[in-house]
Amino acid sequence: MKINYLKFAFISFLAVATLPACSDDDDEVYDSDMPRERAYILNQGSMGSNNSTLSVYFYDCDTMKQINDLYMARNSRGLGDTGQDIVVDKNGNLYVCVSTSKYVTKLDCEGNELYRYAFDSNYSYPRSLALNGNYLYVSVYGGKIVKLNAETLEFVAELETSGDNLEEIAVCNGKIYVANSYSVQDGQYIYNTNVIVVDIDSFEEEESVTVTANPNFLRTADDKVFCLSYGNYYDINYTVQVIDAANDNNVTTIGTATNLAVGDDKVYLANSQTDWTTYTTTTTFSTYNIGTGTLDATDFTSNAPEALASTSVYLMSVNPYDNNIYIGTTDYYTDGVIYRFDENGAYVETISSKGVNPSKMVFYER
Repeated sequence: MKINYLKFAFISFLAVATLPACSDDDDEVYDSDMPRERAYILNQGSMGSNNSTLSVYFYDCDTMKQINDLYMARNSRGLGDTGQDIVVDKNGNLYVCVSTSKYVTKLDCEGNELYRYAFDSNYSYPRSLALNGNYLYVSVYGGKIVKLNAETLEFVAELETSGDNLEEIAVCNGKIYVANSYSVQDGQYIYNTNVIVVDIDSFEEEESVTVTANPNFLRTADDKVFCLSYGNYYDINYTVQVIDAANDNNVTTIGTATNLAVGDDKVYLANSQTDWTTYTTTTTFSTYNIGTGTLDATDFTSNAPEALASTSVYLMSVNPYDNNIYIGTTDYYTDGVIYRFDENGAYVETISSKGVNPSKMVFYER
């Protein structure tokens, strides 16, 4: 059954005293006194362990730095299983997709749940979110895109695409782009080689863009869609390509990377390669200049802790308010580690993600 409801409309934590905006205790939960500059970290958790969390990091506060498991503290229950995606709107409302638990939730900027949309048995797992105007678009395994009212999370429409297991979704130049990752035929994985394009006004499939096998990540900037494909885990490697949405969706290959983030006219790339005979990981970094279309293989980080070069990168994000770069790593078992660099690539600090497998990070200044 689809569920759409208003929860805790006037939620408050009367037991929490009014405290200064910055505090040394990161386990306390603050209401309107939470620091204004915030980064929300979605920790994916381990699939099947029901241990996804949402933490918040105050990047411009010298004393109060983080709140652990904000969702639990605000809503008195866990986030669920496999937190897959998070986006933030201009008012600081958060939209979170919890894939294995099969729901999307809308939170206010303090972490209080406002609305929830649960996917019934007619749907497989929701995977990714894209906001555009008054609507929230959700990609779903099984080939569907679901359109929700962004204010209330009420169902608006759905589109049955030609794809199968859809991963990340993005809006660019008046079109919806969604990665058609893989299919399963006779028990065998078939890695698809296309990104599906949907006209946003008619909400109808328009075309298919050919990319490297197993597309997963989509990021947008300057009328371009940056696509990270995972390959086939054998003889087709991880590949980053740019789809030029303003130029007939022409595709250009940038290079090899396992994670990426889009910043101020740049794409930051990380390439984590593991030797499975020795279980050692080597990570290298590079930068793609969007304006010139050139790749700089020089490591954009400086004075980084040595551990970063030997750990798998699971998260990359750029703060649009100050262009600081965040790189999250994981060992898949314990709380992740996030490294912060300024806009010039100089190392700033290291924080805990306060959860397993930090996968997404969004920013808001209240």
